[in-house]
Amino acid sequence: RELSRRTEEANQLESSAKDNAACVIQASLRSLMLQKEQKERIDVALQAEAVQETTVAAALRIQSFVRSRQRQLQRQREVPGRLVHAIEAGVDEQSCAATTIQSMYRSWACKRELSYQRE
Repeated sequence: RELSRRTEEANQLESSAKDNAACVIQASLRSLMLQKEQKERIDVALQAEAVQETTVAAALRIQSFVRSRQRQLQRQREVPGRLVHAIEAGVDEQSCAATTIQSMYRSWACKRELSYQRE
């Protein structure tokens, strides 16, 4: 009789230990799964941020190129007009070219100086 009681107690202890072990294993697995899910969400957010930064940088480069090209085309349109006007006024072409180059240089230097002052 005593033996059966002790056997029963041992079985209950063993069953309780197995239940506790199962709970610990389940909790550990849930924790690992949640950590993995959280890491995946962070990775997706970081990738989205990187794509956005790349897109913004590309847009800025494109805008800069377009504006630069527009300014360049504008200058190209202005220079021949100045030359024609100067030739019509009786000034020789070399003198006019030198004057135009000097004025363009002064204009660029002035713009550069203004941009430094703005910063």
